[in-house]
Amino acid sequence: MTSERRFLAGPWLIAGLFIILAGIAVAGCLIPGLDGFGIVSACEKGASSAAPGADEPGNGEGEPNTVYVNIRNFRFHPGDLEITTGTRVVFVNEDTVEHNVVQTSTRRVGAEPPLFESPILAQGDRWSFVFRQAGEYPIICTVDAHQLMGMVGRIVVVDGDD
Repeated sequence: MTSERRFLAGPWLIAGLFIILAGIAVAGCLIPGLDGFGIVSACEKGASSAAPGADEPGNGEGEPNTVYVNIRNFRFHPGDLEITTGTRVVFVNEDTVEHNVVQTSTRRVGAEPPLFESPILAQGDRWSFVFRQAGEYPIICTVDAHQLMGMVGRIVVVDGDD
């Protein structure tokens, strides 16, 4: 009877693990902030990566253009962004865990001092920065070494006088 139990335990164990992984994948599609082992990107196909009105100019005279970067599933959305000088970028944390936004000279920690570093952003928090000089600005999240899990991005700023 012992050998019979071992034989049956193998297939049931594999089936059980498959069901658990499938449940996590489905939950990743239904529960915001749950990654679902990278399967969420397939669930979000066709979804907008920026908040409504992200590319629209500001309302007041002299107010900069505003673009939104959403933080969800341990990623910046969009991960690469091209804007013009004078654009305000608003970072919105949609994850259930805390994040920050740190500019770095590379996508690694410990190089030059950052041009900017946001405070720790809890779920729903926003933080913005106006980019006044053209250049390339790699960004990372340094909370709990999230950059090592791929939480990196890049903002390219081009002159708006063209």
